[in-house]
Amino acid sequence: MTIDDVKAQAKALRATLQAQETAIRRSPVCSFKRLGNAWGTRRP
Repeated sequence: MTIDDVKAQAKALRATLQAQETAIRRSPVCSFKRLGNAWGTRRP
């Protein structure tokens, strides 16, 4: 394996992780949790 192979693998891994992250962020459960956190921080 060369350095280029390692770089290509790292890039692919990063892309899949980002795709999973965006999918999780778009899921309704996560948005509900974020709304709850926002309300919690706004309360005195």
